[in-house]
Amino acid sequence: MARQSDTRQRMVAAARRLFREHGYNGTALSDVLVESDAPRGSVYYHFPGGKEEIAAEVTVLHAHKTIATIDRAAETATTAAELIEAVVTELRDELVASDYRQGCAVAPIVLEATLSSPALHAAAQRGFGNVIWTEIWRSDDSGISWSHMGEDAKFPANLHGGYAQCWSWDHDPDDGWVYVVATGFQRDKGIILMRVRPEHIGRRSKYVPWGFTDGHWAWGEAATPITPEGEKWGELTFRRMAQGKWILGGFLASKYALGYRVVDSPAANMHATDVQIPVLGSEWNAENHAGNKVAQLYGGYVLPGSRFDIQGGIGLVVSQWNTDAGWPYRAMQFKAALRDTTKTVKPPDPINL
Repeated sequence: MARQSDTRQRMVAAARRLFREHGYNGTALSDVLVESDAPRGSVYYHFPGGKEEIAAEVTVLHAHKTIATIDRAAETATTAAELIEAVVTELRDELVASDYRQGCAVAPIVLEATLSSPALHAAAQRGFGNVIWTEIWRSDDSGISWSHMGEDAKFPANLHGGYAQCWSWDHDPDDGWVYVVATGFQRDKGIILMRVRPEHIGRRSKYVPWGFTDGHWAWGEAATPITPEGEKWGELTFRRMAQGKWILGGFLASKYALGYRVVDSPAANMHATDVQIPVLGSEWNAENHAGNKVAQLYGGYVLPGSRFDIQGGIGLVVSQWNTDAGWPYRAMQFKAALRDTTKTVKPPDPINL
């Protein structure tokens, strides 16, 4: 006799095949029973939420299979272009083998069901935010062309517990280090800090993490989140504004806002520095750009030349994407104000009297 888990798995796999061929609306629960050879009455036993619950499980299964395809390609690919080519080739071959009948299982769910089902809207986005690695490319012509910096410039997704996926960095001419802040791609983590010499940016082994061990912070220890527990960050911006004045911030996911700390060094105590929130997230029907309220915002990159303690003195590039409608999908410039919360550092006297 088949185990309950086997029946459930067969039903999800069958629903995935049917969605790929006939779409979400074109597939009935009775079709799933026939395709999976499951007994009558088993649908609501295994899936009390009915068709929506089955569809949610299909999105997870399809994501896992797609990620497995990417993982296989990543084993041999040495560049992003090779990875994309290998993935597209495998997906193309699978489509051709099915006589062009087996398409994407998630697309029909998104197109046919998510507008009427918030649960399916959320489920359809699960699973595809997986990072394989983070890599560094360089340009010597202001971004016209790019070249990969080699295998040592690839940083595995699980490096430092998954905290080294989304980066921002800046160079400190005072001590010669490039300081790197990083967090996870899923917007569910705090921020870690690393540093590297400019000449070693493309050498993974030369990055030195900042960590807390035995009651003190030190370079070379296991990377420890520098932000308070409970804060979750997304896209980051890290900018040296002047000697002894740095801005660390970006999309503060746990507040659905853009947040920033103004500190005197990359290794400053972030726990003792307040987050300043100049732009708030909002619902689409509550947007007020003049009041710095933006729906589905992200990014929040600080523009060069920004100045503290001046209304409108901080320039921010704020991105926005209405994922339901596909538009607006844009980047906008906002003016905001940030207080300088650092201790004043006197500039060096160019003339020694």
